[in-house]
Amino acid sequence: MRVIPTPLDRLVAVLTAIFLFTACDSRTESDSSGGGSAVPQPVITSINPPSGPVSGGTILQIAGAGFDQGVTKVTVGGTDATQILVARDSQMSCVAPPGDAGPVDIVITTELATITVRNAFSYFNPLSLTAVEPAFGSVDGGTEITLRGSGFNAGLVGVTVGGVNATELVRVDDGEARCITPPGTVGPADVTLTANSGQASIPGGFNYGSGPTILEVSPPTGFEAGGFRIELTGTGFAANGATNTTVTVGGVDVIDAVVLSDNLIRATAPPNPVGPAIIEVSNSNGTGQITGGFVYYGLPMQIGATDTRIDANALTPQDPRVAMDGNRVYVTWADTQAGNGDSDIRFNWSDDGGITFQAQDVRIDTAPDGADSIRPQVVADGSDVYVVWEDTRNGATDIYFTHSGDGGMTWPLADERVCSDPPGAAASERPQLCSNGNFVYVLWTDLRDGYAETYFNRSIDSGFSFETDRRVDTDPADSVSTDARMCCDGARVFIAWEDQRSGDREIRFNGSLDAGSSFYTDDVRLDVDNPVGSASAMPQIACDGARIYVVWHDYRAAVNEPHVWFNRSTDGGNSWLVNDLQVDGGAPTGMAPIAIDAEDQTVCVAWEDTRAAGETDVWFNRSVDGGDTWIPGDVRLDTDAAGAAASGEIVLCLSGDNVFVAWADGRNAVTLPGEDIYLNHSIDGGATWLAADLRMDTDASDARAITPQIVCDGALVLIGWHDFRDGFGNQLRLNRSVP
Repeated sequence: MRVIPTPLDRLVAVLTAIFLFTACDSRTESDSSGGGSAVPQPVITSINPPSGPVSGGTILQIAGAGFDQGVTKVTVGGTDATQILVARDSQMSCVAPPGDAGPVDIVITTELATITVRNAFSYFNPLSLTAVEPAFGSVDGGTEITLRGSGFNAGLVGVTVGGVNATELVRVDDGEARCITPPGTVGPADVTLTANSGQASIPGGFNYGSGPTILEVSPPTGFEAGGFRIELTGTGFAANGATNTTVTVGGVDVIDAVVLSDNLIRATAPPNPVGPAIIEVSNSNGTGQITGGFVYYGLPMQIGATDTRIDANALTPQDPRVAMDGNRVYVTWADTQAGNGDSDIRFNWSDDGGITFQAQDVRIDTAPDGADSIRPQVVADGSDVYVVWEDTRNGATDIYFTHSGDGGMTWPLADERVCSDPPGAAASERPQLCSNGNFVYVLWTDLRDGYAETYFNRSIDSGFSFETDRRVDTDPADSVSTDARMCCDGARVFIAWEDQRSGDREIRFNGSLDAGSSFYTDDVRLDVDNPVGSASAMPQIACDGARIYVVWHDYRAAVNEPHVWFNRSTDGGNSWLVNDLQVDGGAPTGMAPIAIDAEDQTVCVAWEDTRAAGETDVWFNRSVDGGDTWIPGDVRLDTDAAGAAASGEIVLCLSGDNVFVAWADGRNAVTLPGEDIYLNHSIDGGATWLAADLRMDTDASDARAITPQIVCDGALVLIGWHDFRDGFGNQLRLNRSVP
């Protein structure tokens, strides 16, 4: 049986054991109330645990010596502890009371002395995890995150993100800590903080995002001087909280990159040496780059030393047409090479920007023998290639269509008729073609009612099926509308044509804002100032968003003096200029169609002109404010002697600040007729031009080169034409700009 000592017994024990006294450590202070001989003081050697929650309740284990002197009180941070228990002279325990966060003193009072241990215990707040900042980062890991909450003073053990240990854990204070995320997988990941006091988690508190991916650069080329706009299409530009986005081109920082969406960045390309340049996008989720997706070209522009033959074995090719999307170039034409005397639609393609073409072109119409397929048109949207043409297989010409979904490698077994009247009942002529995404639009002149009218049809499934066609001119049934032209942008489809409802030829317009599902109830006249008895003819149309620009030949000055006139709408065709505008500088123009192109608010127009009192020259004007004003003096682009040789068949292409104008030119003719293909180029939207134009056909003879066609994208321009160097006109050739 254990005997519990009385206070007197304890005092005697202390006095008899005075020689065992040892001094306390440097943290301990003692206070003795006795005045005679020294009394042995209790000693504290350890207190565990060193911390506990502010709610109290922590059981403190105190080790030392002299506890059997009679412990009367223990305070923690000035507040009495409870449940004091002396197990033996060297071991005691108590329960900590509630307290305020931070370090506090522990004071032990015995019957003979008081012992104070400075900062012996720390109170901490309850462990909680309330926020992770940032809450997003790369799957590669390495994101520094800040953890916010409380109770971090309890002693942090570790952090896991998605069950994987984070690194470099640092406690800042009781409510903040930092660490580096480990690698993970795309998607949300739980964040768990472990401390001596337990664990706290935020389910899905961190989202791993994949780094950015660049799929395409538009345009894919530019000139070494830089300063032109590029658009990067890809993924991961903004998703999962991506921040700190930077763009470099050829290792040079882009200072004005703007993230427009998760899939689109717009920037201005910096100067760089000629050749391919790596484009890189970095953000908080990682880094992505595209190699070989962009090429810088030199200035002045260089043309390929040797032009390229496109057809494999053409016989009397006609009406070549060129389309381009990225580095894929598509060419179609009408040709009699099948050997039966019938004209068929042929096709060839290049996947290296027009440097090389397939060894064998292919026939893509499926008309039977005895039928002619002529006047093709081609457009491309990625790997979707659409071709439309006139076809006589049913008797009178109908409009037929075909589509390749793999960049022209394969075609359907049967083409499709897109006009809805009975096959061959009436002529349908001069098709026009436009596409945007899954929408394909076809326009033509139709004689089913006995007079030329403008008809339209559309496909909403990339050309796999068409709807019932509809008439878009709203004049009386016995009037004539011809020479229709179309442009499209997204769900907007705009059409201009030459119309004779009033007896005079005039320019009319109609449009759709719902992808051709419906058109305006009434069409609109655009040559508003043309007096009675004069004519307007040969309209051309360009559009960019809701902005529409139309030019035409106008005879209001005199019957035999056509000039170039213009009208525009900024609201999808709802309203137009009150007064149309004359674009040319006052000299009569030739009768060839006018070339027009537009991008943003830059509008470029080129035409033939006889002002030099000789042969036709190539002239140009532009507006940089959407057609409100034009440069006061138009510019001549063919740089041989003015009026010395005929220049015509003008084509124009605009890409950013690059303007390319090409034409057929007779300056080198030794024997008539003899024509070559020439090109001039501006890098500043048409403000300045090459001092010497460039010849595109590279044969040494004066053989004819006619019917130029043009496509461009950035610094890359391609010109295709019908070539007679073999003496028979049996070739299609192409040349391009080169780095």
